[in-house]
Amino acid sequence: MDKFEYLKNAIAQTGYPLEIQLSSMLDKCWDHVINTESYFDREGNKLRDVDIVTSQEYSFTTKEPDMTLRMQTGMVIECKKNPNFAWVFFTRPFRFSYSEIEGHYLDKIQCITKNCDKSDLSELLSNEKPLHYSEFDRVSVAYSEILLKPNASNKNPKGIFEAQNQVKKFMDAQFEQLIVSSNVNSPIVYFFFLV
Repeated sequence: MDKFEYLKNAIAQTGYPLEIQLSSMLDKCWDHVINTESYFDREGNKLRDVDIVTSQEYSFTTKEPDMTLRMQTGMVIECKKNPNFAWVFFTRPFRFSYSEIEGHYLDKIQCITKNCDKSDLSELLSNEKPLHYSEFDRVSVAYSEILLKPNASNKNPKGIFEAQNQVKKFMDAQFEQLIVSSNVNSPIVYFFFLV
């Protein structure tokens, strides 16, 4: 096997082809798509990165008080591939109601302003900018990583768990930065979906 074929096969075993393919698709519908975005992991005391971060900003005027509110949505994505495992997701029926928004859907929102009431904000956003959760009949609540071949390498059996922790740590570091650099005179609400 020549060097080119060797490199091609080695790269095919990683998550990079999926990351590049997904980034190219996201470029068509998001304002900003960034690959390998770095952050400082305080727990590990080192720099790390996540595979993809997207963002898009919207502005709209509130009715009372009359002010412009900015909202930024984004996704933080970790791409994983492991041919030795089947990743099985267990779902349950999903019911959406506006009364359940408080505390469940807005628990990670960081509202960078001191004069914005969370309940008013949730009502405003749920009516004017419906959250995507209402589009789904079922949601995943648990998963299992099952080894497909008994003799296969047991390398990285916790791929999904590690990916979840990676995007959560990124968000912690990101929100810490956003709070430090916030401008009280220009309120902005952030929604990040971890994928």
